[in-house]
Amino acid sequence: MKKHLSLTIACASMLGLLLTGCGPSDEGKIQVIVGMWPQAQQKEDVNMFTVWKERFEADHPEYEIVAQPYTYSSETVTQMALAGTLPTIFQTYFTEPPMLIDGGIIRPVTELVREVGYYDDMDPFMRGTLEGEDGELYGIPRDGYGFGMLLNLKTLNMYGLIDGDYSKHEYVLHDESGNPLYPTTFEELRDFCQKLYENSGESVAGTMIYSANKQGGWLLSNFAWSFGATLEVEENGVWRGNLASEEMVDTLEYVQSLKNDGCLIPDTNITYNDWYNKINEQVGLVFVGNDVVQNAVTQAGVDRQDIAFVPMPGGPGGRYTLYGGTPFVFSADASDEQVRGALLFLEYMGRAPIMSEACKTAMEEGKQVSLRKNEPIIPSIRPWTNDDYNDFADGLDGKYVNVNMEYFEDFFDTVNDMRHPEVEHYAQEMYAQLDKAVYSSLTNPNRSRDEIMNQLITINAEWNRNFK
Repeated sequence: MKKHLSLTIACASMLGLLLTGCGPSDEGKIQVIVGMWPQAQQKEDVNMFTVWKERFEADHPEYEIVAQPYTYSSETVTQMALAGTLPTIFQTYFTEPPMLIDGGIIRPVTELVREVGYYDDMDPFMRGTLEGEDGELYGIPRDGYGFGMLLNLKTLNMYGLIDGDYSKHEYVLHDESGNPLYPTTFEELRDFCQKLYENSGESVAGTMIYSANKQGGWLLSNFAWSFGATLEVEENGVWRGNLASEEMVDTLEYVQSLKNDGCLIPDTNITYNDWYNKINEQVGLVFVGNDVVQNAVTQAGVDRQDIAFVPMPGGPGGRYTLYGGTPFVFSADASDEQVRGALLFLEYMGRAPIMSEACKTAMEEGKQVSLRKNEPIIPSIRPWTNDDYNDFADGLDGKYVNVNMEYFEDFFDTVNDMRHPEVEHYAQEMYAQLDKAVYSSLTNPNRSRDEIMNQLITINAEWNRNFK
């Protein structure tokens, strides 16, 4: 990505307006093109968004909401920016704003966010993630997520790892002193997984490690912090990768020990989506973000009463959860009027800290749709800090949460103390490089420290090519 891309985008924007109708429509309305609109097959969600659109347009007749479902990727966002076809507002990841800012793909929205009254109520950690080096704000957080361990309690109970009675969905996760019975350190995790493998007659593995689609590096970075690794460093005002460290070698040796000790499924080319197919019967636990826990039920068919979500284990360098999330960002082509409309529409989606009837109604409708879709409902990591919002959200959780919160409390009680931000520079590129290291450790788990270090030196050099 080059900074001069913004000039190219500006030149293409007039064509983009003609192609997509990003400006005023024939009726003189200001069009707000919504990229997080659900796909057509998601009928319940489409109906809900349509109701929100109708309410918004009735209250703000100067605007027209236009649906343009868009799933973010770093490849398509560049192409669409060049063509001037990006939606006014769309979702991305917390890792992406620096690249999108540098490329001139998204615009600052600080003053408009202040104007609609959202700025001061934003979680400071999330707000900092969305600020550019110029101090401007470039997005609005939708929600956050933290890595943790999703446990299949029925499987773990069947093979003697967790006490309780799976026929009644009753499990014991703490001893009489309140100490967790699930693993809280990486050493305990290896013993836990090895015991499950042995107790199941080698039919159930302890867990799985991702190794493809940048997801291996994503998970490995969380492991590495707990082993004491620092993944990027600043020297004389210049940032550089720091992947070739003894702590990173320790991390990969640990991954190899999991493979050698029978703790992992035999597959070696594994993506994040693969856990859906394994958590029901083939593994006892998986590493996921709290934002996808519902997929254990909707995708894998695990009973919602048989799942727990607990904190990540710790290592010699500390105990951390990779903390990411989903922000809403705004096309560089969008006018102030369009951005203002998009921000106001967030209120009608239940995604604003303004506790109007429209916002509260939408928040509850989201819960009701999840119930109709038979999804497990658990609390989320919220982007807003004002008491009115959190009091109302707490009330909705009390009304709609349909899992045993005793199995989730440890995570939500500790996530803010354990959270660790992703690297600030070229995170996705780093994850792609670290995928190679994870894959090598799974396919050749007997590598020496020197072999691991030599590979880390190579991939660190490759990652550094991105730094300017």
